[in-house]
Amino acid sequence: MGLAVAIAAAAVAFQQERQRDPHVAYGRFQLPGFDAYVYVAMAERPSVFTVAPWGHRILVPALVHALGLRNVVPGFRMVSFAGVAASGGALFLFLRRRGHADWAALLGVLAFGLLPPMADVVESRCWRASRPWPRTA
Repeated sequence: MGLAVAIAAAAVAFQQERQRDPHVAYGRFQLPGFDAYVYVAMAERPSVFTVAPWGHRILVPALVHALGLRNVVPGFRMVSFAGVAASGGALFLFLRRRGHADWAALLGVLAFGLLPPMADVVESRCWRASRPWPRTA
């Protein structure tokens, strides 16, 4: 399973690097949209209810707060990256339980990390205009 998590992490890192734009940098005061500001506020002060419905979604901001980072914005990327890598491990276990061989389950994890839907999961705002496939509803 460790190899599956490593494959998923490498595939997600590849997707993120493939879409990285050096001209766009997110910080505490430069975030993409209103939701991000609410989640940052929740991570900085988890005991304060922000605004509905975001104020009820406490798990990820609480995890980011628990990381203890001075700037919580990179914490969201770390938690998201870890979650997607862990989902690759869960996919491996699921495929093994369904009777697939180790190599086939690892190939499934690799496909999971490299297919276009994963690119949508980790996409940045500036990459949307240049992606080679249409966005599905």
